[in-house]
Amino acid sequence: MPEIDLPPYLISEIENGNVVLMLGAGASFGTKNAEGQSAPMAAELAKLLANKFLSPTYADKPLGWVANYTISEATLAPVQEYVASLVEGLAPSPAHKLLTTFRWRAIVTTNYDMLIEDAYAANTSAPQKLVPLLDDDQNSDAKLRDTNALPLLKLHGCITQTRNAACPLVLSADSYIDYENKRSRLFHWFRELASDRTVMVLGYSLTDPNITAILERLTQRLPNRLRYYLLTKNITPIEIRYWEKKKI
Repeated sequence: MPEIDLPPYLISEIENGNVVLMLGAGASFGTKNAEGQSAPMAAELAKLLANKFLSPTYADKPLGWVANYTISEATLAPVQEYVASLVEGLAPSPAHKLLTTFRWRAIVTTNYDMLIEDAYAANTSAPQKLVPLLDDDQNSDAKLRDTNALPLLKLHGCITQTRNAACPLVLSADSYIDYENKRSRLFHWFRELASDRTVMVLGYSLTDPNITAILERLTQRLPNRLRYYLLTKNITPIEIRYWEKKKI
């Protein structure tokens, strides 16, 4: 891979443990389970859901709407358990293992998989102790008092909670409407962290409405926040100018 020149300020913030790391689906790209199967990206997941629960005629529709229809046809639990089966057992990549050697202010992810948890569990010399936070009913206050505690905010849910109908995975188009339901504390905490910390965003496409909506809300609510950094592939000069105006 070609080397990337990171801004000195960002490097300093990482070295001082001040950065909030936000990971999207691209951060899981290329990881495989014991059978050699990779984690499906959005378009592939839509096709898999359509073939299993609907018909191939729905395979090219947007994931959110395919998930809407599959949940309508099969109910929530079977759909979520099928999604979980596609991403469980993935082995952390060298990049996941490397990130456990740094100190972060927090890690935030919209991924459902357990790659971050497994990477930290495998590194017994990691400088921080991971504390996964999945919903508003979870009480992890005692664990977070540890000076080496590292909060992991899973904003869209986790494959360990596929039967929690009150707090479903954020997968369907309907679930995006009230995505903060049962996770309002997590989103509030993320906004608080993002208000006075540097945020580094990895693994998202700039055409992903999920991340663009999150970044836009943060920009509107926190006009005087610090600069954020987004690492992505094939960015154009027009896109650079657009995001630069938003301090990203």
